[in-house]
Amino acid sequence: LGVRYQSGVFMAAAAVYNTDFNNRIERVLDEPSGVAFSQNVGDVRNRGFDAQIGVKPMDGLSFYASYSYIDSEIQQDIKNAVAGLLPTKGKSVYEIPKHQGGARLQYDATEWLSLGAQAKWVGSRWTNLINTEKFRGYELVDFDARVKLSPIGLDRTYLQFNIRNAFN
Repeated sequence: LGVRYQSGVFMAAAAVYNTDFNNRIERVLDEPSGVAFSQNVGDVRNRGFDAQIGVKPMDGLSFYASYSYIDSEIQQDIKNAVAGLLPTKGKSVYEIPKHQGGARLQYDATEWLSLGAQAKWVGSRWTNLINTEKFRGYELVDFDARVKLSPIGLDRTYLQFNIRNAFN
């Protein structure tokens, strides 16, 4: 279920969802042997919401931000040939962060030059099906500059310079 609003200056959107999966297949790592394989983890319920806002307060300047929350829950314990019955009921599906978000600011300095900065944040997430190990969240910050080459006769052509993961 979602809603969206857009005017000339402002945009906002939000959605909530509940998805029930049957016989969900996940990639599983058998930690003692180091072997990864696909396994049916049974029924999984994902609930969450997404939200975005965007604003363009003046020509050449825009801002966009988004946020996502997901609660992913395994609905029963899982039979495993190596470990027997894994205590997974009520646990989160691994590698799915509950929280993540991002933002971007773009400034069109001239008709041929634009500058941008963006940030992405991904929250912590479990690294196994029984939720005993967690990987910390992380942040990324990127910068970019784009130069259109149409002033020198190269229409629909540009050069873009990027700095990815600027602070790490």
